[in-house]
Amino acid sequence: MRQLGLVSAYHHHFKVIHGEEPDSTHYWRYQTETDSIFHIDYCFVPKGWLKRIKRVQLGAVTDWIDTRLSDHVPLVVDVRLTRVSERTHPQ
Repeated sequence: MRQLGLVSAYHHHFKVIHGEEPDSTHYWRYQTETDSIFHIDYCFVPKGWLKRIKRVQLGAVTDWIDTRLSDHVPLVVDVRLTRVSERTHPQ
């Protein structure tokens, strides 16, 4: 991805190295034991967007895994799509 100019929003935002994620995004068969959880969901953004990232958040285990709505928690990345100088403000 790096060769394509893309960066993981999660890893950049939380300043963690790939493979050393403290948070999981996938809970194999809804299990929460450490041997059944993985960080396998990513959001890659263009390197030029890194300063535009406003928030990176993972969904709550209680909302997604415990309810069996999914075996993944969502990875949400909020990005400002326009430069501040390009915004038009109401007068």
